[in-house]
Formats: sequence, structure tokens, C-alpha cells
Amino acid sequence: MSFEQKIPIRIFIATTALLVLVSLWYGRIEQPQSYHQFGDTRTLLGIPNAFDVLSNLTILAPGLLGLALVYDRRKTEYRYHHRFEPMILATLFGGMVITAFGSMWFHQSPSDATLVWDRLAMTIIMTGYCSLVVADRFSPSVAQRMHFPLLIFGLLTVLFWYFNGDLRPYLLFKFQAPILVVILLFWGEESYDRAGDYLLSMFFFLVASILEYGDIIVFDALGILSGHTLKHLTAGIGLYWIMRMISGRQAKANAIQA
Repeated sequence: MSFEQKIPIRIFIATTALLVLVSLWYGRIEQPQSYHQFGDTRTLLGIPNAFDVLSNLTILAPGLLGLALVYDRRKTEYRYHHRFEPMILATLFGGMVITAFGSMWFHQSPSDATLVWDRLAMTIIMTGYCSLVVADRFSPSVAQRMHFPLLIFGLLTVLFWYFNGDLRPYLLFKFQAPILVVILLFWGEESYDRAGDYLLSMFFFLVASILEYGDIIVFDALGILSGHTLKHLTAGIGLYWIMRMISGRQAKANAIQA
């Protein structure tokens, strides 16, 4: 492994260690129950919190389109860089579908008992997204080796929060995923074109996170849509952008095979 290839690994290890130390110093983090109090509680067609519930359709759509793309490529014997790529894509797009339904359930009946299903589903998306970037920008074989351990770890962090009440492992997983992506986007080697679409999708995810925390403020200001509803719409755009990128990108001549 060259010195250049070691840079992203060392940065990732350093940032992970820093986050672990900060979490140990900060102490236990519990789920605020105020998180379940949404700004927009309007009922539509008998659906409570209807706009927060139905806006998840924007997350469902790219997931279904992505799964259809994977299925179509299987029928046409599409040639991937690596045999594990279809599994990564199936995880990513399948996670979108599961997340849409998990989020619908949570927003229809908000509580920790329903939020756990929403978060379990989101870890599937995060795993697929990270594995995709590792395969594209570093090594498909490394992505294959880390994929299922990363997925299991993500799921366990959510279960740890649900049964133990401490959010720290889940937050560590949640924050380390985008850090890994950013590191590889700047230090990795392109195996496909349109790598800039990753940054655009992450911009939408960042905006979605900001809107989530400003749920009530946004609803009071707009009076039409809440921050949570706009979060789903914005996240859906980011996920659609990734699906669009995957469907239209072309392999680079120096594509990574290892």
C-alpha cells in the first residue's frame, strides 16, 4: 500500500479515536423525548402527522427506482467493476425502501418504540452509501470485507440505544459515516466519473439534518411545511441524486479492480 493510500486510513483512525474520546468525556447521551413532538401535527385523510408521514414517499421513490435498475442490469448482464457491487447497490436502495416505511410508522405514531425501526433502517442506507464510496474510491475488495461487519455494527448501535438508553454508539456510527465519505472523496482515486454528485448529495443530507433540528421553527415561519417534512423532501432529493449518478456514470480507464 502506497503512502497516498495510507493517508485516508490514518485520517479515519484519528477521527474515530477523537470521537470516541469526546463521547467518553461527554458521558451518557439519552434520547430527548421532545424529539417526538413535531411542529406539524395536522391530520390528512385520517393520517396523523400526515405531511411528515407522506413526505417519506420521496425517499421511497429513489429506492424503488434503484432496485429496478439493479434488477434490470442483472437481466442484461451489466458488467460491474467487481462482483460485490450489486450487493452494495441492493443494500443502499433496499435501505431507502425500508427507511421510508420505518419513518412513516415512526411519524404516524412517534415514540422510541417506533423510532428504533426508523433508525435501524437508516443504518442500512449509511452502510450501503459508505461501502459504495469505499468501492468507488479505494478498493472494491475492501468494501466487500467491511460491508457486513459495518452493517451489523450499525444495527447493534441502534439496539444498544434502545435497550440501554445511550445514544453515543449510534451517534458515533452516524457521524463517522460522512467523515469516511468526505475523506475518500478528497483522497481516493476515481473509478467512475461524476464523483462530484457525491458532494451534492451530501449537501442535501446536511441541509436535511439542519431542517430536522429546526422542525418547529421552520413550521412557525412558513406555516405550510415543517422542518421535518422538508427534511424528508431534501433527503429524498439527495438519495435520488445518488440513484441518478449510479444509473448514468461511466467507468474510468484506470478503474480500481482490487
